[in-house]
Amino acid sequence: MRERKTAALALTILRETCRPLPATERQPDSIRLALRVLLPYADAETLSLFWRCADNPNAAQRGLTLRKLLRIMEAQVARAARTGSL
Repeated sequence: MRERKTAALALTILRETCRPLPATERQPDSIRLALRVLLPYADAETLSLFWRCADNPNAAQRGLTLRKLLRIMEAQVARAARTGSL
């Protein structure tokens, strides 16, 4: 139960990352921690790509890519929850 809540919180943090924020307002430590929490439940390549794209200076492109990757991670976490590994 605690793992599910932690994964849900990590996804919430990553949703906030998808918002168009200036570089000065981004919080890389919280993003890094959220991605680390999701590592057992989501594909490592997807998480790595999210991390790299979070630093894209083009806000529109960053937001679009991060939202797509977030949907993939949400599906992976939901699959983990259905199979009992979360």
